[in-house]
Amino acid sequence: MTRAVSWPDRADAGEGREGPVEPVKILLVDDQPENLLSAEAVLESLGEEIVKAESGREALLQVLDSDFAVIILDIMMPDMDGLETAALIRRRERSRLTPIIFLTALGRSEDHVRRGYALGAVD
Repeated sequence: MTRAVSWPDRADAGEGREGPVEPVKILLVDDQPENLLSAEAVLESLGEEIVKAESGREALLQVLDSDFAVIILDIMMPDMDGLETAALIRRRERSRLTPIIFLTALGRSEDHVRRGYALGAVD
């Protein structure tokens, strides 16, 4: 007989001696507002704080201001692409180990994948 296993509700998961768990911040970076909107719609059910940036420069300002649990970063952006943005994020001690997930609407080239993982991408 199989038993159904479910994840605990986020509100209940952190309760105990230390009280409820505070939401973490997730940084979404994409130069296309419609892509930010769709990514936010997918992630909002997590109950975490979603912060959006429409450029690499705006993302860097957000990283200077806050700590993030994860950064979801578009590769193909004008001016400063996602790989360059990630490299600058990694230079800062506080954000050196922040997980980065790269997104792109284009096919992934071997070079982009290699460069992404070299910069510490987790996916």
